[in-house]
Amino acid sequence: MHSQISPISAIVITFNEEANISRCLKSLDFADEIVVVDSFSADQTLAIAQAHGAKVMQQKFLGHVEQKNFATRQASHDWILSLDADEEISPELRKSILSARTEGLRADAYSVNRRSYYLTDWFMQGGWYPDRKIRLFNRTRACWTGRNPHDHVRIEPGARVVHLRGDLLHYPYHDLSDHLERIQSYSIIAARGKAGKRVTSLHLIGHPAAKFLKAYLLKGAILQGTRGLIFSVMAALSVFMKYAKLWELRNCASDGPERH
Repeated sequence: MHSQISPISAIVITFNEEANISRCLKSLDFADEIVVVDSFSADQTLAIAQAHGAKVMQQKFLGHVEQKNFATRQASHDWILSLDADEEISPELRKSILSARTEGLRADAYSVNRRSYYLTDWFMQGGWYPDRKIRLFNRTRACWTGRNPHDHVRIEPGARVVHLRGDLLHYPYHDLSDHLERIQSYSIIAARGKAGKRVTSLHLIGHPAAKFLKAYLLKGAILQGTRGLIFSVMAALSVFMKYAKLWELRNCASDGPERH
């Protein structure tokens, strides 16, 4: 008796992702459909997605969690394979997904390890690996949740999760300038999510210092040489900027002194 092959809808949310989207969509060519929800990109993202045969729609950005839940609802099938535009399925992971699908996707969700590229090579320390994520799930038993910009899949109590072999490949930053821009952007989003919280010197000094020590020493970024040091400093800067922006929101009037 043969197991029924379950159809899979791949979903990707995008905004000005022309540098990444083709690589991402090529790795999803085994999906039964690809749904791209775009936040009105000003580059060639839409044209590239359409060239890959994706079902493309535009939606004003609702927030990372909300946008992914919106994209999930647009899919034709209950089984969802969700990728960010800067990710791709590795050959080994592709093989694992196809094998699970052939068996009928007997679990309710599947988790994967995510391997990230940083500056010149894959970065395997600092808490960045295995970075386990649920990315293949049945939408009747799971949904996106979390505090923007940090989203994750939440499964219903009692749902069964199986881990798949093979890595999800991640290319988060083009270079250090891009990393700094992301820190700036994400720190604003994170601060707005905690607007009104009081910020102390402990937040501005202690938390960034703890983040650096955790990434560099406890999580082994020191083993990655200069890249590990840069990574750990940037991780600490990200925490500092989040609390600095939160302090600014609480203490600085929006209508500051007039500039000449």
